[in-house]
Amino acid sequence: MGKAKIAIIGCGAMTRDFHLPVLAGHEGLKVAALVDRDVERARALARAYGVPEVFDDAAALDRKSIEAVLVVTPPFHHAGCTIDLVQRGFHVLVEKPMALTVADAEAMVRAADEAGVVLAVGHHRRMYESTRLLRSLIESEHLGRPLRFDIEEGGAYGWPLASLANLRKDQGGGGVLVDIGSHLIDLLLFCLPGDAEVLEYRDNARGGIETDCLARLRVRHRGYEVEGRVELSRTRELRNRLRIECERGQLELSNGDRYRVSIRPHGLQLDDPLDGEPRAFRLQAGWEDAIEAPGRQAYRAEMDAWLKAIQSGQPCLLDGRTAVGTVRVIEDCYRRVQPLIEPWAEVPASPRTTNPPRRNRRVLLTGATGFIGCRVAEFLHEREGWQVRALIHNPGSAARLARLPVEMMVGDLQSPADLARAVRDCEAVVHCAVGPSWKSRREVFAVNAGGTRNLAEAALAADVRRFVHLSTIAVYGNDVPSLVDETTPTRPERGGKYGESKLAAERVVLAAAARGLPAVLLRPAHVYGPFGKTFIVNPLRHLLRGQLVLVAPDETPSNTIHVDNVAEAIVRALEAPESVVKGQVFALGSEDDMTWADFYGYFAAALGASLRTISTEEYARTQPPSRWNPFGWLKTCWRGGKEILTAPEFRSFARRCVQTEPFGRLPRWLIERSPRLRRALKLDGPQIYRPVEESRPTGDLTMRFLPARIRIDKAQRILSYQPALVREQALQRTLEWLRQARVIG
Repeated sequence: MGKAKIAIIGCGAMTRDFHLPVLAGHEGLKVAALVDRDVERARALARAYGVPEVFDDAAALDRKSIEAVLVVTPPFHHAGCTIDLVQRGFHVLVEKPMALTVADAEAMVRAADEAGVVLAVGHHRRMYESTRLLRSLIESEHLGRPLRFDIEEGGAYGWPLASLANLRKDQGGGGVLVDIGSHLIDLLLFCLPGDAEVLEYRDNARGGIETDCLARLRVRHRGYEVEGRVELSRTRELRNRLRIECERGQLELSNGDRYRVSIRPHGLQLDDPLDGEPRAFRLQAGWEDAIEAPGRQAYRAEMDAWLKAIQSGQPCLLDGRTAVGTVRVIEDCYRRVQPLIEPWAEVPASPRTTNPPRRNRRVLLTGATGFIGCRVAEFLHEREGWQVRALIHNPGSAARLARLPVEMMVGDLQSPADLARAVRDCEAVVHCAVGPSWKSRREVFAVNAGGTRNLAEAALAADVRRFVHLSTIAVYGNDVPSLVDETTPTRPERGGKYGESKLAAERVVLAAAARGLPAVLLRPAHVYGPFGKTFIVNPLRHLLRGQLVLVAPDETPSNTIHVDNVAEAIVRALEAPESVVKGQVFALGSEDDMTWADFYGYFAAALGASLRTISTEEYARTQPPSRWNPFGWLKTCWRGGKEILTAPEFRSFARRCVQTEPFGRLPRWLIERSPRLRRALKLDGPQIYRPVEESRPTGDLTMRFLPARIRIDKAQRILSYQPALVREQALQRTLEWLRQARVIG
């Protein structure tokens, strides 16, 4: 038989990165058409994969030339699209979640039955060798009956979304529960077939879609009940495993392990011949004849099962009927939802005692997906009653923001057209966006200075009432007096693209203020709090490993300010009279006398860790001479290149190249005739092994700080600024988040 011709509806990341590469090498399926409303995106993929037809509507698909359809669209579209397709006689494989309601899922199954076509659902994790082995191990009851289960999966959300559709409640149907939960609840019901009951469900959605959730479920399996929990997150690193506790042992499936199941027998220990001491053990089980294949193999197996069902008329492992139970559990969870307790996330009450906020004003917020911007969105929406319009550059970074019912708009600071559209009908603008520091100097300046110029021009044209620009104390540089305020000269570190580009942005805003823009500039000091990486996550991870080194921390003011207090200052800047704030600059810090030793000492005491400190003189002795060396960069390049060439990974790759025909012929000839080259590449040298416990995962993190105190008198006097959280509250909330986020134990 010839290849079955199929169409794909939806040309996002899933189609681009998984389905098309798999189908391009499939012997039984041929992609004959792509369908997407973004026709240019579909055409680009069609050219790359030689797909002959591109349409902007599934109605154009012809049953005479297309036999089956793969539906890879946002969840809200699945049910209607699938029902239409099966009624027209197409076999369908629809991505998970199958549907957003049980009624829709059941209607899809009925429609497929009546049309006599195959309906499969893309729960590709069922196709893992390890998943099928886990189910068989449970069914065998070699470890006794299953007693309970525990499932966790979580990490920073990073899926390359093509649009915001999956982050909107009406289109995505929900957050992490619909996304990752569809996989894990399906795995649970696949391995423990039976009816599931929701005992409790909590999530952290605040009118939008959740990033974190916790469910307690009960499954009636083979006449008895098995209870457990499912915890999911898009913001926290969880254990990432499915664990089944049985009467005589424990079965565990790790996320990403497609071939093995871990088995831990209860009450069994083996004597270690090294010292004769008994030790618990675990076994790594796999199918004896399993052949490990690349990561896309599960998607290939998915396509094979679908094609076999089409050709044979028999149900497959991905049959639509078997996916309805997962939809039922998710629907019941959302119906029973209760708030997930996150004390650190509650927006503190306003310090103001008069003039309650006016409601229903619209503000454009840039940088809304970032550490500071997302918290500002929570303040403005939840406490101040603003209608927040968030300008989003990368949809994949907006998972945390999507918890709120804010208006999200994809746009680019370097596009005047995008900004004109974004600022329309806005009373105010809060500009928190910043160019990524890891990009080139030109790119950072293009965002920080050029983007700010575009935004200021758009705000002037729209006649906004207030423009709040978030800058940084990095504009002062390191050569500063003991007290720093708004009058201190701005001299950012020479060559420092962040400080210099932010100063350039300030000048843009002040020039616009001279032309009539009602602008306010805020220069916050060292911002910390939940989700803060620079002063919280990265240093404290090093602290726990004994790798955080502080330079003269007892002598240096911390100038730390909690992110909630930055948000409070932004609120005050929005509310202050134009006559007193237009074109004004305000420094922001803390009014207490906390040093860096106090700041990190608080966390060290809570974690049972010790601070490592060195004096300023000791630090200076460890630094290389500051004189300019025109050949220094060449030496650095040589060292870096040598490190790459002599790395074990590179040698392994090089060895494989040398052994592969015909690529290895010339390298072999050179190596055989050049002993010096062999020595340089360490091909004949000894291999040195060091135990893991003797090496550290990263080097020391040495932190040196601005030796000055930030004065905030002007912000207190003119903006009536008061901190939303006092020092003890701010530190305690940060510690609570660190524990809940599992950054620390």
